[in-house]
Amino acid sequence: MLVDHIVVSRESIRNSDVYAVIESNISVVNYLLEEGAEPGELSPDALGSYYVDYYLAEVMNGGISQFMFNCSGDHQVLDHITYALPLLGATGHAGLFSEVRARWDAMDAEEKRVFFDGGLFNSPDPFEGISDRVYELNGSEDLIELNSAFIRNHPNLEVIRLKRLEAHLAGIIRTIPDLAARLAERERLAEENKPRYARIIDVICEEYGMELVRITAGDPGFIHEDEERVAWHFLTDHGHYSMVDMGERAVVFDDDGDEIAVVDIARVPAG
Repeated sequence: MLVDHIVVSRESIRNSDVYAVIESNISVVNYLLEEGAEPGELSPDALGSYYVDYYLAEVMNGGISQFMFNCSGDHQVLDHITYALPLLGATGHAGLFSEVRARWDAMDAEEKRVFFDGGLFNSPDPFEGISDRVYELNGSEDLIELNSAFIRNHPNLEVIRLKRLEAHLAGIIRTIPDLAARLAERERLAEENKPRYARIIDVICEEYGMELVRITAGDPGFIHEDEERVAWHFLTDHGHYSMVDMGERAVVFDDDGDEIAVVDIARVPAG
């Protein structure tokens, strides 16, 4: 294991904002994963905190369905959250998340396919009742407060001054013996398995001379032409945009949700 403990900046520990240590852990985990580490090489507790925060942000923004949509129902993500919630002392949230997983597991392959195609968003939200209970419970069992306390009081916590943190993490990455080969293979697989929406965003960026920074999220309840459709949000060096795939054309929207362009995507393969 590369890092068997939680690492945060000293400044985040000293910050009066309870979210600061959570954000620091997120930054550390993101750096390590992006630079070449695999999830199994990082502290399960650091990853648990990381994914609980992701879960909370998604649910508070758009409910359980948005969370499931954007994490693609990834069992590893779900496992990390299942593992972490009891550790945080979030027993009520752990019980609700068990219900989420039970409902998800009860859906067959066709129901999940329709869900990811956006079809279920024209019907009642399959997780709506649980989403409302998560909102209510978080008022008394605050996941940000619990997550912050979990990190601050963790028995295996390393605190490093911010100006030294990146160099420390880079040193950890340099210990990976097969790093170059690993990154090359990761890049090859990413390109080979790139989803259609990502290829469409590549076309949009090429068409308008923009450099993609990252794809941020999918919004399965976006309204276009009086219908709910899946919109994909992405950040570029020119700002934030979103797009809706309409088959042979993509409709592009600015940060205010106003339509600004229609791009020919006939050359982008289906699937």
